[in-house]
Amino acid sequence: MKDIKNFDTFVKIEKISKGYSKDKKYYVQTNSGERLLLRLSDISNYAQKKSEYETMSHVASFGIPMPKPVDFGICDNGNNVYQLLTWCNGKDAEAVLPMMSETEQYTLGVQAGQILQKIHTIPAPDTNGEWSIVFESKINHRLREFEKCGICFEELAKLVQYFKDNRSLINNRQQSLIHNDYHNGNMMIDNNKLIIIDFNDCDYGDPWEEFVQAVWQAQYYPCFSTGQVRGYFDGEPPEEFWQVLAYYTISNYPTYISWAKIFGEDEVNKRIKQAQDFLNMCENMEPPVPNWYYNEWSC
Repeated sequence: MKDIKNFDTFVKIEKISKGYSKDKKYYVQTNSGERLLLRLSDISNYAQKKSEYETMSHVASFGIPMPKPVDFGICDNGNNVYQLLTWCNGKDAEAVLPMMSETEQYTLGVQAGQILQKIHTIPAPDTNGEWSIVFESKINHRLREFEKCGICFEELAKLVQYFKDNRSLINNRQQSLIHNDYHNGNMMIDNNKLIIIDFNDCDYGDPWEEFVQAVWQAQYYPCFSTGQVRGYFDGEPPEEFWQVLAYYTISNYPTYISWAKIFGEDEVNKRIKQAQDFLNMCENMEPPVPNWYYNEWSC
């Protein structure tokens, strides 16, 4: 760590244990009072971390409220790669939201939607493949992984048939940069303003797929998710949005169910029931607008 550029200005270094990333993270304070986030990763991840840093630099140039890239390089005698980012003040959104009124949650959700819309103005490169083909590969991977987990899901064949029958929903979808993990667990609040963190999984894809996370968080914060949708579209979304979102939501259920194994059988059964109900709703051509969405804001 001592061979990091300007390391001699670091007067305080504290390890951060929160989060699921394999990176080692540290809070850093310099002798000038500057506060930074230091991330260390094994040198074998150099290309990936360099790409992440360049992407974050590009996103930050659009004025997105986020940690700003400061420096990138190799340290620890060539064993590690580091990223230095500006430190974000504020509190974790997932800790603050439960203490907010529904109106405050909605207002914050509007902010989240507006920021997401701005992120999605960053176009995907022309070299990206046709989205429906790319996404079909994603679905096949999820299904293969689900089959390995050993959970019995009787509607799996029905799920696969739904994907085939409704693939046209995602034909010719425009692609953009996506955060790829956009939910309140990756947001901070400072003076009632949102800051978006953890851009390490950024990718390119259909921007509407990003709203699957809003579906999951709507189980706890429907007002926030409603605000996010309205903030993104500057009002009511087109009906096509709900149809496409339903397709993406169903495509996530194999992963969603398999992850539940760590929480026990009851949680697995709960998620299987959710998947069954959601799939039946879509097959029966019921209105695609979910019941958590407030068509007329009344919270």
